[in-house]
Amino acid sequence: MSKTYKLVISDRIEFDVKFTLNDGGVEKPFGLRLAAKRQALGDQDRELKEQVLVQEFLDSRELTMLSWIGKCPLVDEDGNQLPPGKEALAALFELVGGMVSLVFASYLQANSVKGRSGN
Repeated sequence: MSKTYKLVISDRIEFDVKFTLNDGGVEKPFGLRLAAKRQALGDQDRELKEQVLVQEFLDSRELTMLSWIGKCPLVDEDGNQLPPGKEALAALFELVGGMVSLVFASYLQANSVKGRSGN
């Protein structure tokens, strides 16, 4: 009979996504803090082998935008900055090429173990 094991840490992960946008030849830094549901790597590998669309994969992890890091790159038609949240994340995915892929890669990294060097 095999034993079942469970991680002794939260099933939620939080991670930062930092990026730059080219603004007339000048790279301007932006970032956001996200939270998502942790997923066992075996389950993650199985889903990815099924070629789940990246957006659907992220949605199934209950991806949530918690805050901006630095200046918000989005404004509404009145010039008001868009607060962090579902609407802001959807707008980034729609307006910024490669943002979904960047968030996906950041999620995969945050959901994995990280090594430490030194004492």
